[in-house]
Amino acid sequence: MTRRLIVNADDFGLTPGVSAGILDAHRHGIVTSTTVLVTADIDGEQLARARDSGIGMGIHVNLTLGKPLTPARSLVDGNGNDWGQLALAAVGALVLLALSMWFLVTMLRVFRKRGYVTRYT
Repeated sequence: MTRRLIVNADDFGLTPGVSAGILDAHRHGIVTSTTVLVTADIDGEQLARARDSGIGMGIHVNLTLGKPLTPARSLVDGNGNDWGQLALAAVGALVLLALSMWFLVTMLRVFRKRGYVTRYT
């Protein structure tokens, strides 16, 4: 049986430096996949480099960083930013689950619209 080690680098899009480091590590054979912060304002050139590099890309499900992709307001402050960990504790479990599913579906749609293909290699 052939064994393979998958090394996933979280948070592509968190900062330009984090994204560059992930791509550099992939180029050197260290990282095999990454998860993309779809809610982050990622530079288009870095997105193109990621797609062209062949790195496996998935979605970093995120409820506490950046601006949400849906018009839901129950997890955001007055500036439209996520409240962070406090929101997760303050919102009831069923409401949070429903909103989370809506956010996840929206993240998937944005992920696909930007031309990403989910795969881990």
